[in-house]
Amino acid sequence: MEKKTLWLICIIVILLPIALIGYFYYYDQTKIAVSFVNQKGLVQKIEVALAMTPQEIKHGLMGVKHLDENGGMLFVFDDAAPRGFWMKDVLIPLDIIFIDQYGKVVNIVYSAEPCLETICPTYPSEDHAKFVLEVNGGFAKRHGLAINDTVSFDIE
Repeated sequence: MEKKTLWLICIIVILLPIALIGYFYYYDQTKIAVSFVNQKGLVQKIEVALAMTPQEIKHGLMGVKHLDENGGMLFVFDDAAPRGFWMKDVLIPLDIIFIDQYGKVVNIVYSAEPCLETICPTYPSEDHAKFVLEVNGGFAKRHGLAINDTVSFDIE
């Protein structure tokens, strides 16, 4: 067998598992249903991935090129505290919805832009948040979501 062919096979054997892990990272995560009730009583339901471990929280939606219209990621923390999120290595605009321990929306960052720089802005919760929900940029406005709206979900 030629050396070039052998090297190519070795590279494929090494890189293929890495690529598959990255590709399935978001899509293979546990998904849960999240429901919003806005001030007018309208209900919007979506299905999102969960980020609960420090590694999942750190990785978040970095590298994700597309979210379904009713998709996103729910970050679950151990306690309610001031939170700050950034868009480092995120490839699509996102709405960042900060939620307190009672399921009340305490702040929304609308259409936070991707940041591929070394230094990126941090978006604060402006109040204590136990959960943070990231969805497609523009989702919150399209569905009339606002501060004090109610969010419900069941984490087992």
